[in-house]
Amino acid sequence: MSFNARLRETFTFAVLAVIGTLSLAASAAEVEEPWHPGDGGVSDFYRWKKPIPDTAGALLRSEPLPLQSHLDAAGEQVRILYSSTSGLDSSPTTVSGQLFIPKGQPPEGGWPLLAWAHGTVGVADTCAPSWNAASAVYKGYLNRWLEQGYAIVATDYEGLGTPGLHPYLTKRSEAYGVLDSIRAVTHGGYPIANKVVVAGQSQGGGAAFATAGFAKEYAPELDLKGTIVTGIPYLTERTMTVSGVDPNTVDPGIAYMFYVALVAHQRQPALEASTLFTPKAMPLFKQASRTCVGTLARAVMQAGLTQANTVQPEAVRTMATILLPQYSFNTLALDQPLFVGTGDADTDVRPEGQQMLVREACNAGTVIKTHIYKGQNHSGAWLSSQEDALLFAHNVMTGKPIVSTCPVKEQ
Repeated sequence: MSFNARLRETFTFAVLAVIGTLSLAASAAEVEEPWHPGDGGVSDFYRWKKPIPDTAGALLRSEPLPLQSHLDAAGEQVRILYSSTSGLDSSPTTVSGQLFIPKGQPPEGGWPLLAWAHGTVGVADTCAPSWNAASAVYKGYLNRWLEQGYAIVATDYEGLGTPGLHPYLTKRSEAYGVLDSIRAVTHGGYPIANKVVVAGQSQGGGAAFATAGFAKEYAPELDLKGTIVTGIPYLTERTMTVSGVDPNTVDPGIAYMFYVALVAHQRQPALEASTLFTPKAMPLFKQASRTCVGTLARAVMQAGLTQANTVQPEAVRTMATILLPQYSFNTLALDQPLFVGTGDADTDVRPEGQQMLVREACNAGTVIKTHIYKGQNHSGAWLSSQEDALLFAHNVMTGKPIVSTCPVKEQ
């Protein structure tokens, strides 16, 4: 198998990891149209019309969440808008999110905080978690943290809800969004302590790891106690091995490749869509910037899109060259302990890749508590890990030592 074929399979598979699971050549106008981000469709709450404060992490405003987004264990639950720094060009920007505060009286000093990083939802404004009703499973997961006495801040990430294209999977952008959400709620007049655990699943697992990596340089005043990741993708040249994805099988993961292509164009505006996707794929690609992931993935399957009939020969090499520097972690040496949960039946993010990250982060000096969940798939490992994750969070919050499960350090 050629390098480019291996790269295409691997990059497609890696993009699958971040799930949370015609005519002749197009004219210049047709090629250009899909690049426009899917702004709009949300309320004016997400549009900050005043100058953005120079200080990142300032709470700009809040409003009550609609009933469809309520968590049973929350005493207060609001949508928030805060200042941040763009992970693309370091310019001031705004980011939206949600804040949930437990019922009852806070402990002395305020509630400890869980900073939650979500999985893939899409890139359009209307895909922002703070704009949508949460699933029963998601609500159950967050309610459990509230019941254990944690306030929860959940960023939407840059460009979801707020103006501009969401720079999907871009680590600096994700990390800044999470870190500034913590700043906003710990300094926003709420009874929340500067004692933080960061957690995320799938795309959010990568975002949580990146948050821990960027914290020291970007937000050293924040007291991050530990990081929890499940189903974490590890996207580097070193992890590119044959994935086993059949290029002739209808593949809902093509939806994620469309999102990646939008970000590649964001980084390199001269890139043309026709060099990435076939005419058969172009109608759905044109919808990607304004279609959330579940709807887009179903449309991909209905259209019968496969890697073979969708992706141009050099597309994945092109996108990987542009994006891998933005998709790679800035460091594997975290200052805080790390919890990693992996399902050995995960077909979305290969367990081998997750464990490669564990080995390399261990070798870099990170203290890691790793759990393998037998028979669990991508989402199953996330849900099965919750009690272990809560114990890990309790231990790091109370200063108990984390016994590393790292293998013997490689020489």
